[in-house]
Amino acid sequence: MRITLRLILVVLIILLALFIYYKRYSGSSLKSIKINDIEILVEIADTPEKRAKGLSDRQSLPENQGMLFLFDKPDFHSFWMKDTLIPLDFIWIRDDKVVGITQNIKPEGYQPPHVLTPEEKINAVLEVNAGFVKKSNLKVGDKISF
Repeated sequence: MRITLRLILVVLIILLALFIYYKRYSGSSLKSIKINDIEILVEIADTPEKRAKGLSDRQSLPENQGMLFLFDKPDFHSFWMKDTLIPLDFIWIRDDKVVGITQNIKPEGYQPPHVLTPEEKINAVLEVNAGFVKKSNLKVGDKISF
C-alpha cells in the first residue's frame, strides 16, 4: 500500500514538473528585440486575427514589453484603439528602422476614437506602454533588430 502511494506521488510530481516546463518554455509567445541597446520582449502579431486583437482588453502591459505587428509589405497600415484599456506609444518601423513615433495615445474611452496612420509606408509597428519612447529617448532613425 505504501509503495503504491509513493509511486503515485512520484508520478504526480513528475507530471507537475513537466507541466511547469511546458508552460514556461514551449511555445513562448515572447520574442526579444532591440532598439539601440534597449531590449524589449514582444508578442508577435503577424496574422490578420492577431493584428485585429492586438492589445485589446489588456488591463496592463509589463515594463519593457509590447506587441510587434508585422506586415508582408510596406503600406500605410492604420491602427485604432478599439477595446484598448491602456495608453500606448506607437513606434512605426520600416526595414529595421524607426520612421515615425506617436506618443501617449489614450484608450478610446478617454477621447473620441480616431485612426492612427503613419506618415510613410511601414512594414511593422511596435506598441509599448505610453511613456516608453520618452523614457528610452527613442527617435526617428533608430535601428531595430529582431
